[in-house]
Amino acid sequence: PPPPPPPSPPPPSPPPATYSFSTNTTFTGYDCDEFEEKQAAFKKVLAEMLNISPGAITYDKCVDVSGSGTKRRKLAGVTNRIKISYSVAALDESDAEYLQN
Repeated sequence: PPPPPPPSPPPPSPPPATYSFSTNTTFTGYDCDEFEEKQAAFKKVLAEMLNISPGAITYDKCVDVSGSGTKRRKLAGVTNRIKISYSVAALDESDAEYLQN
């Protein structure tokens, strides 16, 4: 029998991002340590929602916005709140505008 055909070449890489935007999201019920453990899942879900690669999302920082006395607030049944800041790479300005809406 004839030899098998050579493998198909990989698909071309997308063009490099030339624009990005930064935004943030507030979550209730997490602290920054817990979010660190869930960061990959957050990027995956966000990428699926935006129909982009998780690699286009850069986690910038996490800030506890629960206020002072967090331990006392936990005992009182008040949950933590954190603000996650992240950046999203886009192909160009119009792509960034589309992703933001």
